[in-house]
Amino acid sequence: MNDNEQRNPPVKDEANKEKEQRKEFKKWVNCAFCIAIIALAVAVIISIALMGGKMTQLEEAQVASTEQIQAVEALATAHEHKYEPVYTTIHHDAVTEEVEHPAVWEKTIGYHTICTTCGEQIDGHVQGHVDETGHVGHNTNVPVEESHKVSDPWVETVPVADAWDEQVYAGTLCSVCGERVAEAVEAA
Repeated sequence: MNDNEQRNPPVKDEANKEKEQRKEFKKWVNCAFCIAIIALAVAVIISIALMGGKMTQLEEAQVASTEQIQAVEALATAHEHKYEPVYTTIHHDAVTEEVEHPAVWEKTIGYHTICTTCGEQIDGHVQGHVDETGHVGHNTNVPVEESHKVSDPWVETVPVADAWDEQVYAGTLCSVCGERVAEAVEAA
């Protein structure tokens, strides 16, 4: 061996060691996996052996359900039908309409100062009107018809018909078994 080989050991030996370690690890993993599968199989075999001939809850429920269906079928065939009419309720909402009401006005008589030349109402500013227009005549306490709004226009909702329920024939059923009579048979 030369000096170079002694300082740097061959890479081949390290790679071989690593491969062998991986192979060994894989063997242990495979072995553990096989043991787990064997344990699961043993558990299944033991549970089957312990159950023996017993039914599961699902099987018991299926048997009970079948028995109930048979009992209902026996009742349906072993009675005389007692047919009765069946009705459903249909609700009808109230009917309303909107009525529009106009504004309400009230006529009153007010007393004012009026210019005798132009007829303008000059309450409280007679001198200003004279200065502005040159009109000199006026009358006081002159009755004048005036309109005052008492109320604004409004809309009223007025009932036309109250809400009510209607009973509507829906068919005929046997009160014992619930069998529905065909409409063609009822019409005959």
